[in-house]
Amino acid sequence: MRCKEYRNLLDQLVDGALDSITTAALEEHLEFCIKCRNYHQASMRLHELMNQPLPPFPQHIHYQVLELCKEHDAKRVRLQKRARLQLVPATLAIMLSLFIGSLVGKTIFTPLPGTAPESVPTEELSFGDVTLVDYETMLEVDHE
Repeated sequence: MRCKEYRNLLDQLVDGALDSITTAALEEHLEFCIKCRNYHQASMRLHELMNQPLPPFPQHIHYQVLELCKEHDAKRVRLQKRARLQLVPATLAIMLSLFIGSLVGKTIFTPLPGTAPESVPTEELSFGDVTLVDYETMLEVDHE
């Protein structure tokens, strides 16, 4: 095996996840390889540091963090209120644009009085016994 593979096994050795045969082969390699031995010592030191009990958290820092959280929450609430107030003008602008658009649409697409095109006679479409004819056109034809 190469040193890289032994180093992967060293990480498992520190955690106690190797069987006795692999552990013996790894210890034999550590006798001859200085680089792997240094890596093993560093990983053992790191493992010791990680397993040390944590010192108690200072109480004054805890209170400082709580005060900063209160300040942050107050700022966040003010921002939320400001954002809600910005919705009002945006909604009014949308409603106003829809109203003006509908007025413009009515004036553009509604013909002026007296300029309506004269009625154009429609042709009769028939499909067997069924015919499609404009009912008003039929009435106009009957009165003539």
